[in-house]
Amino acid sequence: MNELISVIVPVYNVDNYVKNCIESIIRQTYKNIEIIIVDDGSTDKSGEICDEIAECDSRIEVYHKGNGGLSSARNYGIKQAKGNYYVFVDSDDWIKDTMVECLYSAVIESNAEIACCGRIIIDDKGNKEELHIDENRSFSCKEIIEKTVFDEKIGVAAWGKIYHKSLFEEIIFPEGEIHEDVAIIYKLFDKCNIIYAINRPEYYYRNNPAGISKQKYTRNYNVVLKHNLQNELFISEKYPELKGLMRAATAKSCIEMMIKIVKSENGYKTFDKEYSNYRNNLKQRSLAYLKYKNLSLKELIWMLIMISGNKFMRKLYKLIGLFK
Repeated sequence: MNELISVIVPVYNVDNYVKNCIESIIRQTYKNIEIIIVDDGSTDKSGEICDEIAECDSRIEVYHKGNGGLSSARNYGIKQAKGNYYVFVDSDDWIKDTMVECLYSAVIESNAEIACCGRIIIDDKGNKEELHIDENRSFSCKEIIEKTVFDEKIGVAAWGKIYHKSLFEEIIFPEGEIHEDVAIIYKLFDKCNIIYAINRPEYYYRNNPAGISKQKYTRNYNVVLKHNLQNELFISEKYPELKGLMRAATAKSCIEMMIKIVKSENGYKTFDKEYSNYRNNLKQRSLAYLKYKNLSLKELIWMLIMISGNKFMRKLYKLIGLFK
């Protein structure tokens, strides 16, 4: 009950936030941790701040490397890790003092390979939203997939979870690609006998306006559909009864990317090929999406407009502000 836990923090140009992040890890009630900070080629003062904080706590190791992206930084941190368990914390977020202890206790007591906690989402205006399950419980791989596709209370992000190190022996984050968590989380779940979730929000997620999820569409987002199609194939082969659910998940992703294109300047013209690809995949999976997702009237109209390909209606729908 006192195993070494590696807390891995990828850092890139977050000098306004990184001190708060690291100090929240230092304050953990579970003390037997190593804090692995990977400065991924920051061009601001993030690296210097990390070095200064590291002088005050021998548990901290700071590594400086050339910029390779979030996946590259996490993979680098994993290579340095000596702990039996891994925890990932993004450097613009922070955690409650009890998070590592709660997750470690949960994974030990349940004999699980992964334990998950809830989160508190904070926007740039200080508004807060809590997301967590109603009660502590164990999940099988099949159950956790069913729980995470349309329910964000657990989520598919790498953070807010603890992992036994053996899960990463053959799995790495895909380097050079965004939405890296989606690419591997179901493969990690598949290696588990038990995934355990606690009903406590222990992770503070900063809804950063400059974060990846808020950016306008670029061709970097093309990999999102690839990840979803790979997950659809992987899960459908393992659990044929979940094929419809995974097709619905792909449809959901297509809608999100199409909205991002619509909201980008000259998005239709610049990303016409990508938009058509999303539209075709959505059209093929629309019935599955309608089956598994309880749509509002606004969402249903938007989906039908996208499937129809009517450019005038798309522009009108955008103009009158019926989607965010």
